[in-house]
Amino acid sequence: MNIWKERFDPSRHEDRMDSSKHLDYAADPHESLRTHWVYFAEVAGFTFEFMSLDQARECLRYFEQRLHPSTRADIGSAYHWEMQQWYERIPGYLKSDRNRPEVVRALKTMLLDGESCPTRTP
Repeated sequence: MNIWKERFDPSRHEDRMDSSKHLDYAADPHESLRTHWVYFAEVAGFTFEFMSLDQARECLRYFEQRLHPSTRADIGSAYHWEMQQWYERIPGYLKSDRNRPEVVRALKTMLLDGESCPTRTP
């Protein structure tokens, strides 16, 4: 388990949970005056990338549940990848009973550390 944060860089970081909310912080000069952090948790060979701690909380709520309801939806004429939710793109092995507790532990640690988690420079 490895947890860290980096300064937001639009050329390297992408909001994989909701690309419509965090399009480009650097485009707005007022937003670029504030430091925006991207949070990472590396667990079982997979690296989670969060644009906010709220996204990490949402992910934690998902992984705390052992069973999940069906996500099948009528997508009309859209392609399946256009309609996938963030949790449908997570590798299946992370949702297993073997790895899920480790993911939960890492996310809880990240949320406890919050803004004070270690900083990395790319």
